[in-house]
Amino acid sequence: MAVIACSSEEEQMETIRNLAVNDIKIQLHLPGGTKFNSEDIIVSKPISDAEELGEIFKVNFAVKSQDADGNIVLKNHTLEYVKIGEDGLDPSDYELKSFD
Repeated sequence: MAVIACSSEEEQMETIRNLAVNDIKIQLHLPGGTKFNSEDIIVSKPISDAEELGEIFKVNFAVKSQDADGNIVLKNHTLEYVKIGEDGLDPSDYELKSFD
């Protein structure tokens, strides 16, 4: 049973990660083919161990770009998602609460 819970948690984190990638592209008006490294995205689990509606997941996102002089520019963004669906494995189970 622990394997199932662990697998479900990993799938939930992957769902949130994919949702964040899509939302960051929309919020920053990035081209659809924009790629990100997995180390650029950090999903934080809620503090409680119980999976409940209303849980808030934070995603820290680092976006690298270049300025006109060719210097690397790193901008950090934080997205917060509220869990609104029971399962947590579908993007519709989360709602974007804030983008900073």
